Amino acid sequence: MRTDKLPLGVWHEPKDYLGIDWKTYNKMPEPYREIDYEEFLKILVCSGWGVVATNFKQLQLPEETGGAASVNFFLLPYNCVAVADIYEYTWSKSKRDQGLKIDSHGKAYHCLRFFKVGCDHKFREMSVKETVERGGIHDGAFCHAYICDKCGTKQTVDSSG
Repeated sequence: MRTDKLPLGVWHEPKDYLGIDWKTYNKMPEPYREIDYEEFLKILVCSGWGVVATNFKQLQLPEETGGAASVNFFLLPYNCVAVADIYEYTWSKSKRDQGLKIDSHGKAYHCLRFFKVGCDHKFREMSVKETVERGGIHDGAFCHAYICDKCGTKQTVDSSG
């Protein structure tokens, strides 16, 4: 796997990673969509990849009218997920129904909302010729190279076992 576009260790907002646009500091990067905590955990824990970088921002979610949400971003080689912590003194029914409510000593609540940030990949396998033309290395019969036609993210899998 090529790591030249991954923000390993030290956070910076990668310009060409997973099709994410980080242009506005205090808003969610585009594209993003809200997901439930099961999908969040599936991507974060069960994808077969470890986290390569994290970031923390305080930002305003578009549908929130209160203060800023504390958002942690987790970048993996082919995905980015985020969890927003919204601290409230009263529980209101709104978009938060999808969030995970955590009681804070009975007087206030944390509402955790989960997001998938970046491209929802649609990978297709590339031929040996296309892999080489796109600057990749094809290492034989057990090498499978894939590309997402939506954002250009590439991955290579060794299926030899």
